[in-house]
Amino acid sequence: MHHPRAAMAPDALTTEAIFGSGPRRPTFDADVALGQASELMDVLRRGRWIVAGCVCVSLALAIAYLVRTPPQYTAFAQVILEPRRLTPQEAATGSAAGLDSAQAESQMQVVRSERILSTVFETLDLASSPDFAASATPGLRQRVLAVVTTALPRLAPMLVTPGQARPDAARLQAFESFVDRVSVRRVGQSYVLEISCQAGSATEAARLTNAVTAAYVHSQIERKLAAARRGAEFLENRVASLEAEEAVAAAAIREGVIPSAPLPDSESRVISAARAPLGKSAPRTMLVLVFALAVGLLLGGGILAVRHSLDRRIRGASQIWRHFGLPCLAVLPAARRRGQRRLPFDLVISDAKGPFAQALRTAYTSIVTGSPRDGRFRSLGVASWRSGEGKSTLAGNLAHFIAAAGEPVRLVDADLQDPALSQELAPQAQGGLCEALAEHVETDRVPAQHLRRNLHFIPARNRYEPYRPNLFLGAPAMGQFLSRLRQHGDVVVDLPAMERSPHAQAVAGFLDGVILVAESGRTTFDELAMAIRVLDSAQATILGIVLNKGTSRLG
Repeated sequence: MHHPRAAMAPDALTTEAIFGSGPRRPTFDADVALGQASELMDVLRRGRWIVAGCVCVSLALAIAYLVRTPPQYTAFAQVILEPRRLTPQEAATGSAAGLDSAQAESQMQVVRSERILSTVFETLDLASSPDFAASATPGLRQRVLAVVTTALPRLAPMLVTPGQARPDAARLQAFESFVDRVSVRRVGQSYVLEISCQAGSATEAARLTNAVTAAYVHSQIERKLAAARRGAEFLENRVASLEAEEAVAAAAIREGVIPSAPLPDSESRVISAARAPLGKSAPRTMLVLVFALAVGLLLGGGILAVRHSLDRRIRGASQIWRHFGLPCLAVLPAARRRGQRRLPFDLVISDAKGPFAQALRTAYTSIVTGSPRDGRFRSLGVASWRSGEGKSTLAGNLAHFIAAAGEPVRLVDADLQDPALSQELAPQAQGGLCEALAEHVETDRVPAQHLRRNLHFIPARNRYEPYRPNLFLGAPAMGQFLSRLRQHGDVVVDLPAMERSPHAQAVAGFLDGVILVAESGRTTFDELAMAIRVLDSAQATILGIVLNKGTSRLG
């Protein structure tokens, strides 16, 4: 029997691929792309609070980091390398006084040499400075190591390095922290060196930068002074001049300033002294916040992607189209409001302009337009894989809608084990489908409840009689019973859940078509595939799937 199934994406997990079926209609890439986009928007809508939560957590951690991290300031000074002054003998021989790139790179390493930086460190007594002494405070790693080595002394040689056991370890760590905060770079391809230093305050950063710059200049003068003292031509005036320049440079180191007096014997000249920066260089507030925002979005998106890939529950109409090749007749909103006990089997009448009624009319229009040319479906079954997915609510409202359109209709509750329709519409029923089949009662004598104009309801069974598990609804008597009901108008049958009863499979073969109901966010792809397989085995015509309690639109 032909199934009106829609085309699917070639890589989708379809019922035909699992169980085998007939031909399919060609698909369009635009439809697939539109369905995927709709599904993506639905995933983002459902997971918006997860993304928002990840962003809030990331921003909170970033703000905590900014609050707890002491600000750092970086000051900059610039030094230009000048050609070496020639001696009278070199000038007489015509030697050139110039510089090359290798010499500039070498001077960068000289600035960061241990000799120059240690001079600044000792002169300014940075070992007692809070900026650097704080780095010697034991952190979490050091505290854990202290506890472990105290409890297990044999592990001390393996966990503690020789440097950590030295009595001056704190001083060495403070010096290493100072070295890490000093940087030198060459400005482009020029002979200008930019010296920078980072500290906890703006004035301290400028003082340290100027001290390092002065120490570099001092080292050059000191080198020339030592050479002059060793030279064969000992000129007292020359030595005195170099000693005076050396004293000026040494004083500049102690004061953390640039030498104010000219130093003609230095091979470098300070062209820009370090000044207190106007703002902190670290942590960079905007960069940290933007980074935290990006991390939060990526983390939230990653969680949504993993959650979506592992989620086997049906969420939208586009998933039904792509995975099973069956049309989604409608996406019904939740019919029963929160706190409402009574099942709204006539909501399509009581709230005719509401979203539920509009979606139901869309579903019925799809059924009518899909009817065979030689007639229309006179007997419809409403089924689901599990109970509680809304099949009884759909069956009751569908019967009310057909009756309101002027067509006589019989609503049959075939769920003998859990007759939700009977308990709501005919709680005092003295008989029904069960008695009619067991006692071979004629159709005209079956106790039917008149609900409204053109609508009669046949309960499942006498409320005072126990459930008969051995009554088989697939017997020929059931087919004859439905055939006689079709002579009086349309028939809507509420089938039992296929998970716990085979009666839906047995009755489906007697009907013109079956509507499958899936609950959004509850029914899984595997359950719906099993339901389709069961109906396929009964050679039932599956008209389509109605997604209940959904929020997404068709497409």
